[in-house]
Amino acid sequence: MNSGLNLACLKGARHCRPARRPRRFPLAGTRFALLLAAAAAALESTPAGARGAEIRARNIDPAAAAQVSYARQIKPLLDNHCSDCHSTDEHKGGFDASSAAGLLKGGKKAGPAIVPGKPDESPLVQFVRGLRDPQMPKGNPPLSEDEVHLIRQWIFAGANDDSAAVVAGDKTEDSAPPPASSASLAGDPAAQNALNDLLFSGNNEQRLIAQRRLRLALVPKAPEPPPVKTPAFNAIDNFIAAEWEKAALAAATNPPALCTDPAFLRRAYLDIIGVIPTVAEARKFLDDPAPDKRMRLVDELLARNQDYAAHWTPFWEDAIGSSTAAITGGDGCRASRCHR
Repeated sequence: MNSGLNLACLKGARHCRPARRPRRFPLAGTRFALLLAAAAAALESTPAGARGAEIRARNIDPAAAAQVSYARQIKPLLDNHCSDCHSTDEHKGGFDASSAAGLLKGGKKAGPAIVPGKPDESPLVQFVRGLRDPQMPKGNPPLSEDEVHLIRQWIFAGANDDSAAVVAGDKTEDSAPPPASSASLAGDPAAQNALNDLLFSGNNEQRLIAQRRLRLALVPKAPEPPPVKTPAFNAIDNFIAAEWEKAALAAATNPPALCTDPAFLRRAYLDIIGVIPTVAEARKFLDDPAPDKRMRLVDELLARNQDYAAHWTPFWEDAIGSSTAAITGGDGCRASRCHR
């Protein structure tokens, strides 16, 4: 007898079918419980990037935090990352992140987005750090640690809105007079002639000469020596003594003694012709009893045309011939290359 036949078949029923066997579930009992446990463990071990990378919070320096500008740093950052969903035109959840007032107002769910003075209690920080779901900006890469730190600094310092001050400062800069070089070019016939020569020179040598003439024409006028109470023997002494008086140094009322003859000799030679004196030159100067020997030495060195030119030509070439148009009179040269 076929044990797979049902009772109806044994009674001679017309439609005889094999009996249904009880359905067995291979995942029932212990195996099913193990599968659930494995799924839960997999969820817990999901990479942070898949669920939202929690961004580290760095220590905040109050002095550095006070320098963060909402208008120049925070608003551009939020506009770049949040404007797709939280702008004036598109504010999901009722949250507009395009202004400091909007951040203080917050949205319908989380309330105010920022708590001035308390960055880590601010929902905005919690969302961008990945401490709340979903991590913001939603659907885009998370903010960098530096960007999050910048936001936390601003909130720590009080979440001040400096937009009005920044706009006022920008307008002041826009209305400022043109640089001295531009003004002198517009009103100085010599500068205009030099510019014309530069524009219409026929060859490279002529253009180089015209370029030098133009830059010399743009050199600012030297300031007048300031009046000082300290004894001064020349214009340079006036400028030095004025700085002493400005800084309230003792030298303003009790000037230091003049340098010795050997020190003056060495400095004069190096500054004017770029070499130290020979033994004979040094002996001649040191043995001279005349009170005006220092002035005569300077005149003698300036009269050594070839030596003077060899020493100073590289400086002036850099100052008026090879550097950018924004540098005239050797200012940039002195600061960077010539006097190391």
